[in-house]
Amino acid sequence: MNQGHAQYLAGLMDGEGWVECRRKNKKFPNGKIYRCWSIRIEIQMTHKEVVKWVHHVTGYGNFYMRKAYPHQNFDQWRWRCAFRDAYKFATDIAPYSIVKKETLQRIVDHYKNKPPPKIKLNPSTNELLHGNNTKIFADH
Repeated sequence: MNQGHAQYLAGLMDGEGWVECRRKNKKFPNGKIYRCWSIRIEIQMTHKEVVKWVHHVTGYGNFYMRKAYPHQNFDQWRWRCAFRDAYKFATDIAPYSIVKKETLQRIVDHYKNKPPPKIKLNPSTNELLHGNNTKIFADH
């Protein structure tokens, strides 16, 4: 992402975005409640092309549509990224942000001194696996 894109995205985030970096309680299937991090960044708009452009420029995150509720007039287009992708995005745009700078900086500080996640190779199938044995990506 070049500097011009980062500056534009920072302004877009300040006006149309949502940033979350906090600990919250999450109930697991075993019935126990754990304190887990929720780190997410989202841009939501009714203009599809802008949100699609954000997804294209960043190269990560999810791009999808949320249908309008009966009391709303338009469908909403969303781009969302979480955890390490949110860290990459926050690192790029935090210097140019004004309104959401503090929360973006908390995301950067959270990951700054953490090692990258371990990637494992499944010996039986030679597929890349993440720590909990889920596929990161598959062959096309």
